[in-house]
Amino acid sequence: MKRLFPLLFLIASCFACAPMSVAPSEVRPAHVIMHGDKDFTPEERADILDAANIWRQQTGGLAQITIVWDLDFNSVSSLELLKDESKLVRGDSQMKAVKDEDCASAESMGLPCIGLPVVLAWVDPGQGIHNFSGVNPNMLIITDRMTSRKMLLEVTVHEMGHLLGVPHINNDKAIMYPFTAGTRKTICLTEADLAGYCMANGCGVVKLSPCEGEAYK
Repeated sequence: MKRLFPLLFLIASCFACAPMSVAPSEVRPAHVIMHGDKDFTPEERADILDAANIWRQQTGGLAQITIVWDLDFNSVSSLELLKDESKLVRGDSQMKAVKDEDCASAESMGLPCIGLPVVLAWVDPGQGIHNFSGVNPNMLIITDRMTSRKMLLEVTVHEMGHLLGVPHINNDKAIMYPFTAGTRKTICLTEADLAGYCMANGCGVVKLSPCEGEAYK
């Protein structure tokens, strides 16, 4: 399948499923509480909550992402109060920050900066963060670049993986693969995605539920 857009560009350092058992290890359940922008539509909120539920269900409850829809992005005072909190913001392709990231993403791949619509969402801070103890990430979703609700769900699941400490995975079946065309038949976590979660957080003997197969080709 031809991949059309990079799924995201990080700006920081750094269900038909069968049970999967992982070797015993230290378990650090990943609990993330985010303040969500009130400007998300009801449909977008539902898709974002579905994305969080995919991580919760397939990790056997280890990955918990709670979103409180109380952020007014247009209110300076609200943002100031939340400066030390995790935020999930709805954006569009007219934002200067998005255009800057488009250029950075293109240049990182050896392409000229021509403002291509390549950034769909990003997390700041990005890869390498484990368990978010004392870390306050910002997640920005560029809603006007999503071609469908299914693409929004896929992109959000991917970004939430970074919230949970999962890096990009060089496997085009994995949700954490860095490119997408938004045409997956099924949105769920593969064995590779869950292995990335366990590397970041530990899973102990908790049973995970990966999905593989034709839906990911």
